[in-house]
Amino acid sequence: MEKRAHPRTAFAAPVYFAGPGHGYQRYTENRSPGGLLIRAGDRIEPGTELTLCYPSQGISLKMKGFVVRSGERGLGLILTATYSPRSLLAPDRRLGELLNAGRFTPMEQFCIRKYLQIYQDLEAGRCKPDSELHHRFVRVCMGLELPRTVHETAYMKWKSNRPGGESDDFASG
Repeated sequence: MEKRAHPRTAFAAPVYFAGPGHGYQRYTENRSPGGLLIRAGDRIEPGTELTLCYPSQGISLKMKGFVVRSGERGLGLILTATYSPRSLLAPDRRLGELLNAGRFTPMEQFCIRKYLQIYQDLEAGRCKPDSELHHRFVRVCMGLELPRTVHETAYMKWKSNRPGGESDDFASG
């Protein structure tokens, strides 16, 4: 007997999602108004909150959800919030224009929009690194290591593509 409150429909689409310290690109298998199944071999602890982004009809939809099941079939999520495309616009129009210029993946766009101020604070020393990931991020910013994570790649890409002569503080707009 089906226990679900909402019926599922087949839905295969790329999805980008991030949880504590990780970013992933996988594909969805099905969806309902209240949930989503992502095909993933990754084991993520039930109860973990994830932020998801997937392209839909030329725009990126952003959602939040909690892992309720993690197994061989993938990750079962309950969706807790969906954000309209208008709410995804960067507070600074120049940042939005830069991100929409086609140089960034949807996940990189999400990371820059959400974490740019933290990235800038870590690089400038205004925020003390409190994890190995943060220490590594600073080493990447200093040119001591090559970027590997989506956060490192997105920020280094942003730094190399930002318009010359403009303020470094895009995030505080």
